[in-house]
Formats: sequence, C-alpha cells, structure tokens
Amino acid sequence: MELSDGRLLNLRCSGAGSPTIVLEAGLGFPSLSWRYVQPELSRDARVCSYDRAGIGFSSPAATERGPRAAASDLSELLARAGEQAPFVLIGSSYGGLVVTEFARLYADDVAGLVLVDPAEPGQDIALAPFMASLQDDLAAAASADRACFDYTQTGVAILASLWDWAVRGRLTLRFLRVCARCWRASVCRRITGARC
Repeated sequence: MELSDGRLLNLRCSGAGSPTIVLEAGLGFPSLSWRYVQPELSRDARVCSYDRAGIGFSSPAATERGPRAAASDLSELLARAGEQAPFVLIGSSYGGLVVTEFARLYADDVAGLVLVDPAEPGQDIALAPFMASLQDDLAAAASADRACFDYTQTGVAILASLWDWAVRGRLTLRFLRVCARCWRASVCRRITGARC
C-alpha cells in the first residue's frame, strides 16, 4: 500500500468482523512473525499485519524511525487500506512501544491493547546502533529464503501473556489452543525438520 510520501508498506489483512485486530511485530521482525497466528485469528475476526518501514517487503524510510513515526505510518496505512476503527492492537516486544504510541496518538481508534513481552520505553534508543546491522541481516536472510523464518518465541510469548486474559474471559480458550498448536508445530519443525 502506498503512503502519501510515496513509500510502500506491505499490509496483509484477512477475515471479517469488528473490532479489527492489528498485529505489530517485534524489533526488526517482519509480519511473517505472525504467520501462524493470523490465519487462525482471521477465522473469527478481521486481522491485519504489516511490515514497518525498512523491514520485510516494505520500502525503507528516508530518516531514522521511532515508535511515533511507526504509529503514524500505521494510522495512515490502515486509513488508506480502508480498514475501519476500532482496532485491537497486539504488539510484541518493540511492537509494544509502537502500539502504545498509536493508542496515545489515536485513542478514539483503539478498542484495546495486548502487549506481548513489551519493550521498555527508551529501549529503542538504546538499541538504535544495532538496528542497521540487524535489519541488513534479516533482509539478507529473507531474500535468501523467506520460508526459513521460524519465530517460536512469538508463540511462547503469546501463550504466556494471553493466559491471564483468557482466565478473565477476555479471550476464548479456543484462541489459546490455536496459539499452542501453532507453537508446538513450530518447535516440532525446529527439532525434527519435519512438518508436524
């Protein structure tokens, strides 16, 4: 999807329903990190994931980016794609900073936040010197073989962080079972090299 400044951001939405769930990946990770979760969630809801500027299939930004710029990009991206608020934002690691900033800037568009092992404020600044090399490494790995990405830790974090929500009746146990199944399959593939 093209933004007003001409940059292209990769957006993938599936399913139907309201509120729309928006998945925000961790530091340096593309939307592929949600590849097992999004199809399952989209059975019962509208779900969108995207690649931030300079990650995955998205164009790089002209200047260094932080959570505020990423939140602004996300807001424009969702609007240009015709996605309707309210949004439930799920942010993993650094993505937690982005969705928190989005909620602060666009509070009327947010129905809820789920923070999955969120980064601490200021952590993005401390890690900035390492980001360029990390993004270069991820881009090289992605171009060599996009299918090789395996984000088992995402599944573990989701299970751990969302259990409390399920106990309180905010998420269905079916959702947790889906996450557990995705995580087990990922671990199985990592250990045996086979599809489980």
